[in-house]
Amino acid sequence: MAIIETGLFNSEMVHPEFEIHHRRDDLRDYHAAKDNQPIQLHHHDFYEIYYFISGNVDYLVENKTYHLQPGDLILMSPLELHQPLFSEQSGTYERIVLWIDGKKLSSLSTSEISFLSCFKQSHSDTTDRIYHIDEERQGMLQFFLDELATAMNTDTIYSPLIANTLLTWLLCNFHSMTSQTPSVEDHRRMSVQIANCVDYINLHLNEDLSLDLLSKECYISKQHLLRTFKDAMGFSVHQYIQKKRLLTARQYMQNGDSPKEAAFKCGFSDYSVFYRAYMKEYGVSPSKA
Repeated sequence: MAIIETGLFNSEMVHPEFEIHHRRDDLRDYHAAKDNQPIQLHHHDFYEIYYFISGNVDYLVENKTYHLQPGDLILMSPLELHQPLFSEQSGTYERIVLWIDGKKLSSLSTSEISFLSCFKQSHSDTTDRIYHIDEERQGMLQFFLDELATAMNTDTIYSPLIANTLLTWLLCNFHSMTSQTPSVEDHRRMSVQIANCVDYINLHLNEDLSLDLLSKECYISKQHLLRTFKDAMGFSVHQYIQKKRLLTARQYMQNGDSPKEAAFKCGFSDYSVFYRAYMKEYGVSPSKA
C-alpha cells in the first residue's frame, strides 16, 4: 500500500543518497491564487524526478511552462529553477518526487550508460524536459515508485538492497525514455521575448548582463523587460541573474573549484560581493559549499 504524505513545503533531502515522496494535498487549504503561489521559483542541490498524478497544475522549468496531464514526468538538474503554478480552484494535487544525489547517479552508471545524461540541461527552444507516460505504463511506473518508497521506509536487512535494485530499474527506464524525443506540447506563460531573455542569461552568466545589453539582445525596451520579466518569473531581472550565478557557482564549488574560481566563472568581478550574496542566499560561507 502506498505511503502518501501531505505537505507542500518540504524540499530538503535528508537521506544522503536518494529519497522519494508520494504527496497529496488539497490546495484549497493553502488559499492558492495566481498572484500568491504557495511554492516559489526554486532549485535543489540534487537531481529531481517529478511524476504528476492529478491536479490542475502548470509547471515552470526555466523558460518553459507545461500544463500537466496525469502521467507526465519531468527530470530536473540542480541548475534548473522550477515552480508548480496553481489556479484559484486547483483542488487536489498529487505527485511523486524522487530526489537523487549526483554522486549516487554516477555510482550506478556504467561505461555505456550515464544516468546523469537523463538530466542534461538544455536551453534550446526545441528541447523539452517533460515526458508523457502512456496509460498502460502509468500503473506500472507508479507501482515501482511506491515500492521504492516502501523499501525506503522499511527497516530490514534487505531494504537497502531492494531500494537500490528498484532505483536502478527506474533509472534504466528513465534513461531509455530520455533517449527518445519528448512529445508533450509546450504552453508558455511568458512571451517569446522573456523566454529568449532567460535563455540568454543562462548562456552568458560569466558576461555582462546589464539591462541595456539584455534589452538590445532580446529586442525589448528596458521598461517592458523589467515589468514583464517580474510578472513571468516572480523575480526581478537582477534577482534572477544573481540567483542563477549563485547556484551555478555552488555547483562549480561542489565539483572542486575554489570559491574565487567559481565566483569569477559566474560573472562576479568582486569576490566580496559574491561572498555577501552567497551568505545571504545559503546562510553559510562559500568555503562550506
